Amino acid sequence: MINIEELSKATRAATPGPWEVESARNEGDYGSGEEAGTGFDSFKIVSGLSGLVLFDSLGSDAVMVDVADNGCAYDMTALQNARFIEAANPANVLELLGIVENLVVMTQRLARELNKVNPGYGHPNLLSHEAMGYLGRSNLIGSPLREGLE
Repeated sequence: MINIEELSKATRAATPGPWEVESARNEGDYGSGEEAGTGFDSFKIVSGLSGLVLFDSLGSDAVMVDVADNGCAYDMTALQNARFIEAANPANVLELLGIVENLVVMTQRLARELNKVNPGYGHPNLLSHEAMGYLGRSNLIGSPLREGLE
């Protein structure tokens, strides 16, 4: 189960975005036999604001070298992981957390309204105790996204 509070805390502590994928040409051998080659591209995540390298795939054990149509070899696994990390930047994760919070608040409001129309059917505590507890402790409470939903 996702610990939303820990995810929010980790997200706020991460280097702010935007994050960008960059490639780096590396010397070195890969493969064996007829599949052997020299030189390949690895990938890194770079802060778009500072230019600092946040992640570099060069030391990864999960390597799958592929050769592009232009003959350049690259680490396919690193590219896929780097694209995911780039997309899961702090701004996007915080936006998703805001969407989740809004859905929880709207579900509570709908449950209260349903209970008015059909008493006992739409119990206000329709959400799990974990979700309710999270909302009580959330540092997202009072966020601009939540205003007007309660």
